[in-house]
Amino acid sequence: MRTKYGLTPIIRLKEILEDKRLTQKELAEMLGEPPQQVNKWVNGVEPCLSTLGRIALTLSVLPGDIVWHKGDDPYFGPTSKIYIRGEAAAQALQTHNTSEQLDILRQYYRWTDEELAGVKLVHTDTEKGEITLSCTGDTNSEAFISWAKKDRDGMYRL
Repeated sequence: MRTKYGLTPIIRLKEILEDKRLTQKELAEMLGEPPQQVNKWVNGVEPCLSTLGRIALTLSVLPGDIVWHKGDDPYFGPTSKIYIRGEAAAQALQTHNTSEQLDILRQYYRWTDEELAGVKLVHTDTEKGEITLSCTGDTNSEAFISWAKKDRDGMYRL
């Protein structure tokens, strides 16, 4: 099953549960969710972002460890988006100027000019505390994809 973003979700949840020697039922109890719901996630139903965060926190892993494999991701490309939450987004959302927001993100993530050249800010959501980034075009999509695959705190590729 593929998500609306074109990725196969929760491809590692079963592996993570096995590594931590937990059952789906135990995870359900820890999250206060019905076991059937956890089973759906294990089998590819996409949880909302806040639930993904709860799962990651409960399992002591990064959300990205659950949602995508590290390394090559054949489904991630120039039309994909990156969502930033947490401290970086909170700092950037304090201003409403897109240029200033990108500057704050540049400093927070220590982006190089080359990395930032492949990125544009496409949406901000102050209620969710979320910033959406995407590629600026096909000509720099390789730089964007390479940049996006690096693990960074508060970033999610969904």
